[in-house]
Amino acid sequence: MDQYKAALLVLDAEHELFCQEIVEAEYREALQTISAYIAIAVAANPRPITNMSSGRHWEQDKEATIYVGNLDERTTDKLIWEVMIQCGRVANVHLPRDRVTQAHQGYGFVEFQTEEDATYVTNVLNGIKLFAKPMRINKASADKQKTVEIGAELFVGNLDPMVDEKTLFDTFSRFGSLIAAPKIARDDANLSKGYGFVSFSNFEASDEAIANMHGQYLMNKE
Repeated sequence: MDQYKAALLVLDAEHELFCQEIVEAEYREALQTISAYIAIAVAANPRPITNMSSGRHWEQDKEATIYVGNLDERTTDKLIWEVMIQCGRVANVHLPRDRVTQAHQGYGFVEFQTEEDATYVTNVLNGIKLFAKPMRINKASADKQKTVEIGAELFVGNLDPMVDEKTLFDTFSRFGSLIAAPKIARDDANLSKGYGFVSFSNFEASDEAIANMHGQYLMNKE
């Protein structure tokens, strides 16, 4: 019996190692593939010459933060870091995770050292495929929307408790470009208050969203 248990332990260890090797191979292949596309994109969109030695202290500058959506479940914080650093100086990467499964929810935020870095990455990498899925990248600045077109921000009410930011992004981004990550009002326990906001870059997109979504059901609530 002891020999049988020992054999099982060996098999389990070999299986775990095999699975880890598969994950690492997928990681390397994804990084190699997207790096080739990034090289082409950068060559076609050379970075503007700016003062790269400003030396100012970085403190979670929301103007220098981008929203990255439509991420494959195999994407990790480390992989996003290695992808983004090819075009800009990354300060922080955050992929929000489910509190139960600890799996990321298909989107995240990348903070750069300057707004110029964030703008350049948004222009170059939006639509580039990672694990065969095109990344959706928007500037995540909450203040910038006020300087673009006041009124293109929508209030979305009567939301089902299961509706999260990713659901709002996937639902509303098809009507036009979002200039900020969707926001859901939450209480101190991080539970939804039943309403949120979606910020479009222009009135045409927000009007189309209203015309198509007002009164529609999202996760069993109108």
